[in-house]
Amino acid sequence: CTMLRYEESGGNEDRSRRRPVCTRHHFIDWNFVGVGRSRPNKWFVEFKNDKDGGGARIGDGGGVGARTGDVWKEWSFARDDYGQCYYWERWERLEEGRPDLVLAMRKREDDSGGGRDGIVVAVGNHFNYLFDRVLTGKEQKYSSVTNLVDLVDMALQNDDFVTAQSYLTIEGGHGTIKSGWVIDTAIQSWKEGEQLFTPKNVRVIGDSVEESIVIWNNEKWDVWECSLKSVAELERVLRFGDLNASRL
Repeated sequence: CTMLRYEESGGNEDRSRRRPVCTRHHFIDWNFVGVGRSRPNKWFVEFKNDKDGGGARIGDGGGVGARTGDVWKEWSFARDDYGQCYYWERWERLEEGRPDLVLAMRKREDDSGGGRDGIVVAVGNHFNYLFDRVLTGKEQKYSSVTNLVDLVDMALQNDDFVTAQSYLTIEGGHGTIKSGWVIDTAIQSWKEGEQLFTPKNVRVIGDSVEESIVIWNNEKWDVWECSLKSVAELERVLRFGDLNASRL
């Protein structure tokens, strides 16, 4: 989840002169092992001016010279000893980068208020899924380590296989929808070739997409974002990989 705000300023100058700053909030963080990041996971956004006045505008103003969300640079919020950004990236939305299908779902907590977290995101013909790690409560703490790799290495050095295995239980992968939701790349390689959704393991209940609940393997999932207009369309996409439903 990424939040877009404008950098703080002590004055009252025009907001358009201040840079937007994004902060990423992690539902599931592969690298988090109980110790916070040494630097904030946020960055400044520098939008390209749209000289033609078209495109999806972000920020203040409009017309020729308006900032758009189609081309932008990402600059790290944290800086080095010389006051320079640690990194920058250039992003650009391709002409075909506005797909018919956009879907984001998150697993609900179980009746006890807990359970394993999970996220599914689909854009166009592609999907990614992610399940949080499963901790047993028997894991040891290693206060001197700040990332997953070091924690697992230290656990193995101490013959602590329980901790090492628990922190490696995060599941994630990628696949395509038209193939029938077949996973083609996964952290657990033995899951490659399996179907994420099938007509037998998923259904959708509710009168509208906004308030619908996806029942997947007898667990409830909330729809956070969806470009489809009806529950029937969503169910056809999930159960049969029917992307034609997204064009109705």
